[in-house]
Amino acid sequence: MKYFLKVSFLRNIFVVSTFISALSLVLLFFVFPHVVSLITSNSEVEAARVLFFCQAGFSALALIFLLVLISLLIKADKNFRRKEEIEDALKKENADLVMQIHDRTEKFMEINDQLKQEISERNLEEERLRKAQQYIENLIESSIDMIISVDQDRNIVEFNSAAQKIFGYEKKEVLGKSIEMLYADPDQFVDTKALFKKRGSFNVEIMNKRKNGEVFPSLVSASVLKDRDENTIGVMGISRDISEEKRIKRELIESKEMAEEASKAKAEFLANMSHEIRTPLNGIIGMTELMMCQELDRDQSDLIQTISQEANFLNHIINNVLDFSKIEAGKLEFEKSLLI
Repeated sequence: MKYFLKVSFLRNIFVVSTFISALSLVLLFFVFPHVVSLITSNSEVEAARVLFFCQAGFSALALIFLLVLISLLIKADKNFRRKEEIEDALKKENADLVMQIHDRTEKFMEINDQLKQEISERNLEEERLRKAQQYIENLIESSIDMIISVDQDRNIVEFNSAAQKIFGYEKKEVLGKSIEMLYADPDQFVDTKALFKKRGSFNVEIMNKRKNGEVFPSLVSASVLKDRDENTIGVMGISRDISEEKRIKRELIESKEMAEEASKAKAEFLANMSHEIRTPLNGIIGMTELMMCQELDRDQSDLIQTISQEANFLNHIINNVLDFSKIEAGKLEFEKSLLI
């Protein structure tokens, strides 16, 4: 299309220039001589001279006009070629731009897909972290033991439901405050702080104080609390109210003491009763031995012998009872003897 327009434009210029040149020649050689002859009819020489100069001038003008037209045609041709070169360069640059845009678009789509995948993975990771955090919070809140954590300044940052129930404080009443408020003895707070600095953890029994001022014993296990980068961020303690255990232990000790006293009384009773029983029993055994030395008939001898055997058997039982009472009292003595 552009080539057709270029050819049409050049052709039109050429036709116009040819028409103008032909018209000039006609005017010079046919029309103008008649005009000159009419003007200068008195002198043919003068007329010929004027005609010559006029024809020469018009020929020169026509030639110049043709040269100008030719130069314009050449320049127009150069401009068209330059325009075509520029258009070709623009087409090439446009094609390169289209290719670059296509490549950039594909790269952008790849990056976009990667970003979508990373965002999706990050969302999944955040969801896992949220569920893990919620699970940990549920563990802390559902624990029957008191879980209390503090920062490096010993200010409370976590106070679970069990701690709220046992101490009587709500979480908002203790968060940001020193844990010293939960100690019944300020000196014990200082001691546990020094012990923790020395060992890094501890497992001790302390006396705590409720909101209403009541003092109760608790067993505390505390350790360092660190973040993912192993930086110390505070201390976490797990404690349990051992008032009931203390009461049961005290009752067990009292029961043990009562049992020991009862056992001691039983041992003394058995010792006394054994001694009291053994005295008449020894008399019976002695008298039966004396009677066996007398002249007796067969039936009397059998009776006396039976009494002696039963008395010795009863004496043996009493000795065993005394031995058991000595064992319970821890007073059993062993004798060394030679076995043959």
